[in-house]
Amino acid sequence: MQINHESDLGSNMQEIDEIDTSRDKAKITRKALCARAGIDADTYTRIAKRRNEPNLRTMRRLRAALEALLEEADAEEAGQQAAIEACEPQS
Repeated sequence: MQINHESDLGSNMQEIDEIDTSRDKAKITRKALCARAGIDADTYTRIAKRRNEPNLRTMRRLRAALEALLEEADAEEAGQQAAIEACEPQS
């Protein structure tokens, strides 16, 4: 079986765009994402600017880090909502 590296690269580049969009929407900094993923922020910037090709390991680490940060943000938001509701007068 032959792997088409060109389509894999295109897929990774599309995925880095999706990661960056999700990160932006969630107000997660590149620095926080890279720290969680264990990836140098300069490496992330080079990938996002198409100066470097991301490898599979890097993409997996970024996806996992983003998912973890999004879950933490959701849990924090749910906790804040619960605290607000607990302070509201009962009817």
